[in-house]
Amino acid sequence: MHVSMRVVATATLLLTSSLAQADWPHLRGPKVDGHAEPGGLLSRSENVKLVTRWRQPLGSGYSSVSVVGDHVVTGYCDEETGYVVCLSAKDGSELWKYATGPRFKGANGAHDGPIATPAIGFGHVYAMSPAGKFVALELESGELAWEVDLAGDLKLTPIFYGFGASPVVVGDQLLVQLGPPVGTVASIHPKTGKVLWGAGEDAVGYQSPVPTTLHGERAVVWTGNEKLGAVDPKGKSLFEFAHEGQGGRGAWSLIPVPLGGDRVFLAHDDDASRVVGVETRKDSLEAVETDWSERSIRNSYNVPVRVGDRLYGFSSRVLTCVDQVSGELIWRSRDPGDGFLSVADGHLVIVTKDGTVHVAKTGEDEYTELAATKVFENTTWSVPAVDGDAIYVRSIGEIARVDVVPGEAAPPRLAGDGPVGEKFRQMLDRVAAEKTGPDKQAVVDRFLGTVKSTPYVEGDVVHFTLRGDYQDVAVAGDLFGARQEQSLARVPGTDLFYYSARIPKDTRAAYVFVADFETITDPSNPRTVKSSLFLEDLEMSLFGGTETLTMSWFDMPERKTSVVPDEKTPLAGTLTKTELVSKAMDGEKIAVVVYTPPGYSKDADPYPVVFVHHGEPARGSGRLPQTVEALTKQGKLRPAVLVFVDRPFNPFLGAAGYESMFGSELIPMVEERYNVSRDRDDRSSLGSSITGVLTLTSGLGNRDQIGRIGVHSLHVFELLVPMIDGALDTPGPRSDILLQWGEFDLTNPQENWDMAVASKRMAERLGKAGYDVETLVTNDGTDWICWRTHTEAMLTFLLGAEK
Repeated sequence: MHVSMRVVATATLLLTSSLAQADWPHLRGPKVDGHAEPGGLLSRSENVKLVTRWRQPLGSGYSSVSVVGDHVVTGYCDEETGYVVCLSAKDGSELWKYATGPRFKGANGAHDGPIATPAIGFGHVYAMSPAGKFVALELESGELAWEVDLAGDLKLTPIFYGFGASPVVVGDQLLVQLGPPVGTVASIHPKTGKVLWGAGEDAVGYQSPVPTTLHGERAVVWTGNEKLGAVDPKGKSLFEFAHEGQGGRGAWSLIPVPLGGDRVFLAHDDDASRVVGVETRKDSLEAVETDWSERSIRNSYNVPVRVGDRLYGFSSRVLTCVDQVSGELIWRSRDPGDGFLSVADGHLVIVTKDGTVHVAKTGEDEYTELAATKVFENTTWSVPAVDGDAIYVRSIGEIARVDVVPGEAAPPRLAGDGPVGEKFRQMLDRVAAEKTGPDKQAVVDRFLGTVKSTPYVEGDVVHFTLRGDYQDVAVAGDLFGARQEQSLARVPGTDLFYYSARIPKDTRAAYVFVADFETITDPSNPRTVKSSLFLEDLEMSLFGGTETLTMSWFDMPERKTSVVPDEKTPLAGTLTKTELVSKAMDGEKIAVVVYTPPGYSKDADPYPVVFVHHGEPARGSGRLPQTVEALTKQGKLRPAVLVFVDRPFNPFLGAAGYESMFGSELIPMVEERYNVSRDRDDRSSLGSSITGVLTLTSGLGNRDQIGRIGVHSLHVFELLVPMIDGALDTPGPRSDILLQWGEFDLTNPQENWDMAVASKRMAERLGKAGYDVETLVTNDGTDWICWRTHTEAMLTFLLGAEK
C-alpha cells in the first residue's frame, strides 16, 4: 500500500444527487451505485430461494436492463437490425420495440449489438446505439421523440467497439459521457436532445457519471480515459486530474464508486485500483490524494459495490471483499464464478457469465450464499437490475425475471462432476467407504503411490490432481482458455483435489494450478516450460506485460514424438548478435541474432535463409537452432541461415514501418553480410501468435523477395485483419503459405473469440485471394511447447531437403 499524488485546485466541490427514488431507471440503479431501493423480502428474511418467473428470447447485446413500473427496457440486435425493446415486467411480453439501425458487428470477438444501457425518465427512454444514434422514445408507445447523430451532429469520433456510454437521469437532468468536442460529461435537454452544457476534455469509452455528496453539496463525479473530474449541477467544472489508469477493464470502462467521507474508489487500471480522497478547506477544493492503492480488486469489467465499510468486486474471476478504509483484503471466493454485482437490501445480487443468479450475505468473514439458480445456458455479460423482489437479467440470447421468494434454497453445486476414469473412480469409492480421515488419506496415499507422473491419465480422461492444505484450488491453461480457470474438487476427508476432463488421446497441453489464489506449477510433474504468451491470471502477453508464467505440460498417451533436441544439447553452429537501426521505423533499434550452420562458408553455395519474427522465444523454449541442426544432420533439411528478429508485436503500440524495414533494410543487410541465396524460393518468413500477423504482412508485402511463409497459431484479432488485407494488395508473385494451429489454441469462450477459428478463417481468406495455403491442425494447445513438436513439418515446408 502506498500514499501518493496531490493535486491542488480551486473550486467548490458539490457531490450528490436529486434523483427521484424509484425503480431501476438506468445502469446501476437509482443512485448509480449498484443499490436497489430498500424494502424487499431480503430486508425481512434470509430464508429465501430464487424462482425464474419468466424468460424470453432476445438477440445479442451487452445492454443491461432498466425498469420503471411495468416497463422493462433493454437493447439488442437480431440478424439484421438493432433495437430498443420494452417488455412487460409481469410476463415478459413485448410492449414495443424501436429499430435503431443495422446490426452492429462486435470487433475482436466481442458480441454483436448495443453496449449502452437505456435510461428511463421524463416519460421517455433514452438509448445510445453503438453506431452513434442517440434517441429519445416515448415510454408508453416507443415512438421517436428526438434523435441525435453523435458523429454527424456532434462531431464525436466513433469508438472502435462502438459508442457505449450509458446515460443516467440525475434530478432534472439527462447526463451522458460523450467526449470532445462536446465534453467528457454533458447535460442533454430531455425533451429536445439539445446539449445544454459540457464539461471536461478527456476522451471517453464506456463510462457513466455518478451523483454523490461531499460536504453536503450536490455534484457529479466522472471518469474519462485519463482523468477523474467533478462538476456541479450547472455543469461548472470543479476539478480534473490524471487518474493514471489504463486498459479496457480499467480506465476505458471506469465508473467511480463514491465511498462517503470525501473519498472515491476507482478501479482505474487493469492491474490495480485506488481510493482517492478529496480535501476541502473553507469553500474550495485544495487537494486530491490517493488514500490507498492495491491490487485486491482489478482486472474486471464489473463495477464494485460498497456495502457499509466494505467493497465487493471481482479480481479477475474471483469475488473479493475489501476493507474500503484501508484497502486490506477480507476474503476471496472462486464461487459463485465471474460475473456482475448489484445490491438489494444489503445483500449481494450476482449474475455470473455462466448464466447463474445468486444472492449472498454481506458483512461475513467469507462468501455466504443464501440462494442460487441456473437461468441461462449462454453467456451473460450484463449487470443485474433489481426492482423490489424482482431481479432482471439478460444474456447474449435471452432475458429473464427471477423473483426472490420465501423458501429453502437448493443445495450448492459441487465441483468434480465431470468424467472420471475407472481406476480413479474406484479410488474415490474406496475413500468414501472408509470411516475415518486417516483411513481415507491412506487410500489416497496408496493410489498416488502407483502414479508415476501427473496429471494422471486413463484412456482419454486426464485427471489434474494436487495435494496440500489448501482451501481453494483451480487449474488453468490451454484446455480452458485465456482468463479462465476450473475449480478442483476436494476428496472429502483428504488433502487431494482433482479435476477431470475428456480430451483426444494425442493432445499436448500446458497448465498451472492456482492454489489459494497463488499460481504454481504441478509439484508432481517435472515437465515445465517458460510461456511466451501467458501472464498472471492467464492474461495474455500479446498486448504487453511483465513476467510470463512457468507452466507444467503433459502429453496424452497417443501423442506422436518428433525431433526436439534436449535443452542441454550443445549448438554446433554459431549465433551472432547484431543490431539494425531502422530508418523506416523512426530510428528504432532492433536486435537481430543470426544463426549460421556448422561448416558455414562464404565460398559455399548460397544458403537458404529463414527470417524468424519475435525470435527470442523461438531460440529459447522453441529450441529452433538445435532442431534445425538435428534435422539437417538427419538429411531432412538443407543447411540454412536463420535470422531471428527480436522484436515482439504489441498491436496497441503498432509496428509502423515494419514491412518496409523488413524488405528494404533487414533483407539487404543480411544479403550483404552473409552468404544467402537471392532466390525467393530459398527465402522464407516464420512467426507465431500475434507476431504471425507481422510475419504475414512483411512476407506478403515483400513477396518478390520471400517465397514461403509459415505461421504457428496465427492470433489474428479483427482489428489486425486490415493489415493483412493491405499486404494482399501488394503486386508480385504469390507466396506459398503454411498455417499450423491447435484445437486448443488461444480462446476465451465468454469473450466470444477463438484463435483456432480465426486461423481457419484467415486460411480461407488467403486461399480466396489466390494463395497456395496449406494447413496443419493438431490436438494441441498454443505456445512453443506445442509448436516445437511441429518444427519438422514447418521447416520441411519452408526449406525442404537437400537438393
